[in-house]
Amino acid sequence: MTRRLAVLLCCLLALAGCAGTDRPSNAEPSPDPTSSAAVERPRELADLPRGRPVDLPYALGRRLVIGARSVVLAARPWRLLDTPTTVVVLTRDNVLLAVDKDDPAQRTVLSRAAWSPVVDAAGGLLAWQEPTTPRPRVVAARLGSSGPRVVGRTFFPARPTCCDNPFHVVGISERGEVLGSLPGLARSWVWRPGREAPHRGPVRLRGLAGGVLLDHPRTFEHSGTRAEVEQQAVVAS
Repeated sequence: MTRRLAVLLCCLLALAGCAGTDRPSNAEPSPDPTSSAAVERPRELADLPRGRPVDLPYALGRRLVIGARSVVLAARPWRLLDTPTTVVVLTRDNVLLAVDKDDPAQRTVLSRAAWSPVVDAAGGLLAWQEPTTPRPRVVAARLGSSGPRVVGRTFFPARPTCCDNPFHVVGISERGEVLGSLPGLARSWVWRPGREAPHRGPVRLRGLAGGVLLDHPRTFEHSGTRAEVEQQAVVAS
């Protein structure tokens, strides 16, 4: 009797295993990865499907894409600055361009030797450093629908010592002051382009207690030959 029960149990288990492996008649077969119907994986970034144009400009190689428009540049972009009317491009060979957003074919060469360009929050003022020695020279230009217009050019009273003590154009404040810094000597300056004497040139920032300006504050108040930081100067002691 025990033997018959064991045989019957084995038969039931065998039938259950066969039923579990049966495929329903309406199930679709798995695609053969070697067949032509298999989906091919993209090999390059450019092969990925594209969605709607984005608002921010971007670069694919030497091609600068601005919305639904694009233009091929002479060199690969190294840095892009976006403003309401213009895209500022710093190429890998340090050429600074201003590309009109409405017509990307309209390009203006601002400088053939530029370093670290910065733009203000409103996108109306641009500044960059020219590789001059022994003192760094900074150029400022207004950006608008009629194209860029240089409004100031000045030397900063800083004497960088090669790569271990470089000069930096830090940024532009809301009032249009261009900020420069020499971190190695814990010195910072502010310059308002186009302003008459006595503030025609850069003014040394004091009262930072041995710190160095790393990012631009919102406002500055000038008093004689001194400048006082009003709000949120980021310093590193």
